[in-house]
Amino acid sequence: MSARTVLVVDSSPLTARRVQDALRGTDFVVVIALGLNEASSALEAGEIAVALVALTFAGGNGYDLTRLIKERNPEAVVFLLCGGFEGFHAERAEQAGATGRLNRPFTIDALVRLLEGALGPLAGGEPKAEPAKPEPKPVAIVAEAPRPEPTDRESTRLNSVTVPYLVCRLLL
Repeated sequence: MSARTVLVVDSSPLTARRVQDALRGTDFVVVIALGLNEASSALEAGEIAVALVALTFAGGNGYDLTRLIKERNPEAVVFLLCGGFEGFHAERAEQAGATGRLNRPFTIDALVRLLEGALGPLAGGEPKAEPAKPEPKPVAIVAEAPRPEPTDRESTRLNSVTVPYLVCRLLL
């Protein structure tokens, strides 16, 4: 592996896909690990420039893996991926050597900004932006027709109070 390797450790394939999309056209190589065993193999294979590590994954946790990455690659930039109901412990992350965190779900733009903030401009071209969303078209507002006055039948609709009352009356 080259020094421009990005290790993504997460059980979600969507995370890896977003990272690959964000780094398309750069000189980074994305290596995907679904758990601790695959992450350990990637670390043994060579240098890691950047690691995006989930707080929880098969066989381990992000804090311990961050510590291991920093022991083997002291210059590596490590971001912990967290979201939902995962509890992020800033002090524990700092002790492990994490550079920062990235909240999930994240946009490609947010990832590019985070990486460029840590590494400088990404080599190989323009920062990747998400495809532009089409502008919403204006919708004509049509005035509602006036509602007719309720008839006697509509005003005596059964509701949640009258139904149980009537059932009780029938049973007695």
